[in-house]
Amino acid sequence: MPRPATPPRHPHVVLGAFSQPSRRRVGDARIGREQSVMGEPEPEWEFVGVVEPLAWGRSTYTVIRIPPELADAAREVGTRRIGGTMDDVRVNLAVTRAPVIDGPFVWAGRSLLRRLGVEPGVAVFCRLRPVDPDEVDTPADVAARLDRAGVRARWEGLDAATRRRRLYSIDSARTDGARSRRIDELVELLGGGGRTGPDSDGA
Repeated sequence: MPRPATPPRHPHVVLGAFSQPSRRRVGDARIGREQSVMGEPEPEWEFVGVVEPLAWGRSTYTVIRIPPELADAAREVGTRRIGGTMDDVRVNLAVTRAPVIDGPFVWAGRSLLRRLGVEPGVAVFCRLRPVDPDEVDTPADVAARLDRAGVRARWEGLDAATRRRRLYSIDSARTDGARSRRIDELVELLGGGGRTGPDSDGA
């Protein structure tokens, strides 16, 4: 879909209808501007979202609702990805809709909740904008190990979906040791071989 000549203007978005947070009051979304990798500056939404439980079938998930205008803006520029920060933690997430919940949202799985240090019912301050679908944030510890093994270029050469899948596996590790092992597995997969973590020889 061709992008509009100028970024669309949106009204303030009131999120008061969302679940009430346990530590912050949900307020209005505020829209700013930030340079995007997609070219022209994209609108940036500032809002307080709440980590909500979502029952679907026999399972219960956790989600954070987003302003509908943010989802619309992403669609208008041809992407489902939104990125920025939640409580100063960098995120890159997919806009999602489901028949069991009104409006757009993003999944807030265990790995994201662990990074944010929050649990269901807690509010997070979000600054999000549409981002290029090929944009993938590589965590600093992963990037350092890839650089040490000399395989960063091979990593960057993988398609975005593959990189996200590999990073999800790493971020889903429940312990620091498991995370380190999964990074080593990624390095080996990319042809780096051997251990590259802080406990390895020569580190």
